[in-house]
Amino acid sequence: MTEISFHFGAPDKRGYALRLIRKAVGSGAKLWVLGDGPLLQELDSALWSLTETEFLTHCRADAPEDILSRSSVVLVPADSTQSRPEFPVLVNLSSQMPANFETHVRVIEVVSTQDDDKESARIRWKAYTQLGYAIARHDLNLRS
Repeated sequence: MTEISFHFGAPDKRGYALRLIRKAVGSGAKLWVLGDGPLLQELDSALWSLTETEFLTHCRADAPEDILSRSSVVLVPADSTQSRPEFPVLVNLSSQMPANFETHVRVIEVVSTQDDDKESARIRWKAYTQLGYAIARHDLNLRS
């Protein structure tokens, strides 16, 4: 069964997502990252220039197959129904329930401090629970 975790209280959702992606790729994971257009564009730029000497191999979901197969991170529009089990970690940065999330080994929901983001996260939490998933909660405010 897919492991679901919610990371609540990210004051800077993009910044937190970048750190999470960097850490996961550093441990050998391949990530399927869902988000809305502007956020995906920001991530795309940021992943090319984490530091002066570091970048993470990544592409968009509509990239050619040979590029997809060599990428550690795939940036996917939130409304996509695509799924690729060879990317075991799905990071959801959108307000929507990810389609076909159960084809991934792990789902990480990143939730900001904004009220609308917290409300949509509650709806997704309830949906996962109704489907029988146990959810791990990570309160990022406790780490400050």
